[in-house]
Amino acid sequence: MTRTKEACLCCATILVGLCLSFHQVVFSGFSLVPGDLGDARMVAFVLEHSWRRLAGIGPHTAFWSPPYFFPEANTLAYSEVLVGDGPLFWIWRLAGIEPLGAHQLFLITVAVANFAAMYLLARSMGVGPAGSAGGAFLFAFGASRVNAMNHPQLQPCFWPVIAALAALKAVETSEGGRRRADGAWIVVLALAC
Repeated sequence: MTRTKEACLCCATILVGLCLSFHQVVFSGFSLVPGDLGDARMVAFVLEHSWRRLAGIGPHTAFWSPPYFFPEANTLAYSEVLVGDGPLFWIWRLAGIEPLGAHQLFLITVAVANFAAMYLLARSMGVGPAGSAGGAFLFAFGASRVNAMNHPQLQPCFWPVIAALAALKAVETSEGGRRRADGAWIVVLALAC
């Protein structure tokens, strides 16, 4: 399969997965936010708090003390801080998207990142394009992922997959049959962990 056909297969698979997983968001014109009123709101608030802290927008002046449960301090320590996933939200806020729209786009971006990471891992293990796309589809858009949409903090699963890919690439056998450690992949592994 040519690279163009492989890219088309991946794009088509991602589009089908996004339509199936986020059909309510897309077909509502991005007026609906997936999830329930508990975790989905909490995750949206934590991501927005981290963005406002980075941007220096008050009253979000202390990372560990978001302005809920005021005047109690350090309440974020009781929760998931989502620092590893924040950049996928922050890029949408940096682009000028309002908070709930950025949260919706964050979830879509996470689904695409999950697909891409698993696809690359499967391809690096010698699985063909169709099998890799199928496996990545199940990983990113399968029932276990869609059913956990009420808990958006559970959606980003690409970091361990990237770590596995980096570990494989870091000790990949060279053409001469010798094992070699690749420093760039070791850095990727450390960052993913």
